[in-house]
Amino acid sequence: MKHIVLTFLIGIALLFNGCQSKRSFHLSVGNTTDTSIVKTVEIKGSELLNKLDIENPKTLLLIDESDKLEIPYQIIDTNKNGKLDGLIFQINLKQNQTKNIRIETGKSVKDYSNLTKVYAKFVPERKDDFAWENDRIAFRMYGPALEATGEISNGIDVWVKSTKELILDKWYKGEDYHTDHGEGLDYYKVGPSLGCGGSALMESDTLNKSKNFVNWKLIVNGPIRAMFQLSYAPRKYNGAEVTEVKRISLDAGENLNKVQVTYNSKNENLIYKNVIGIVKHPGLDSGKVFFDKEKGIFAYWEPTNKEHGNTAVGVLVNPKIIDKLKETNQHYLIVLKPTKENSFSYYTGAAWNKSGDFKNFNEWKNYLSIFNTKIKL
Repeated sequence: MKHIVLTFLIGIALLFNGCQSKRSFHLSVGNTTDTSIVKTVEIKGSELLNKLDIENPKTLLLIDESDKLEIPYQIIDTNKNGKLDGLIFQINLKQNQTKNIRIETGKSVKDYSNLTKVYAKFVPERKDDFAWENDRIAFRMYGPALEATGEISNGIDVWVKSTKELILDKWYKGEDYHTDHGEGLDYYKVGPSLGCGGSALMESDTLNKSKNFVNWKLIVNGPIRAMFQLSYAPRKYNGAEVTEVKRISLDAGENLNKVQVTYNSKNENLIYKNVIGIVKHPGLDSGKVFFDKEKGIFAYWEPTNKEHGNTAVGVLVNPKIIDKLKETNQHYLIVLKPTKENSFSYYTGAAWNKSGDFKNFNEWKNYLSIFNTKIKL
């Protein structure tokens, strides 16, 4: 089974410097873009174990050699088997800047939980929502209890924020998140649509969508990255039964989620025609749309909402797998080329013009372009 692999290292020069000692090594991280960036750097667990004698991953120490300051990090254990799958950290880089990072084994156990900027949770008290957020934006998807009421949707919902604080628990507890009390609100309408970059299959020019997720698994939950997995009930597609799994992750300080979609079927010759959908909303104007097929960038500045301003949506896709952009009455659909490969990945997310991060469409497009230079699709 062949997967499209995403890496966060384009525009970033990573160079492991040899070191005879197994107690420390140096990592060179360079920004070759023409703008300042906040970079999430990910090191594979196998590379760390090859460079260091590690008894407990939490005893590692990361130092920025330029200022001798300690860098917080997060251990990744995707299988929850107690083994080190990777390590991530974030670093500020000016244009054309390179920083040297020293990674060494320490003596004390590191706890960066007080620095958490991401959070994900299952919310059974709100009809089985699965919600997640960071210091910029929040999202949710819908589970089986809501489906039981007749509300069926596999779309991605958006909660816009004007605070850097984590608000999920507070808003759910208050049960008044459709009103802006100075921190943001939920005014993004999903309904039975794909919402903010949900995916589906296309069958005879008709969307073949999953229903609400049936199972969930929280994989990692901060302080830098939240990652979880949603599973969906089997459904028929072109005469075959398929099951679907979505793995979604969100990093601190970013507006875009990484989404990996995987289908499984007994029919190994099944051709998948995937689409990524962005729901269209009415407003005081017509909004703005930008699509660059050559770079795989889609940007949408929604029509102005009289009370709440503008929500922006963005999608980044490997341009090699894009067929076309199709507009329907309900969606903008990024249609991917038919393939036998049963898995693909992309980025999707949102922003709010009242968040303080993006004031207009040009700033949003610029953010997507910069983000696109930091990843490889």
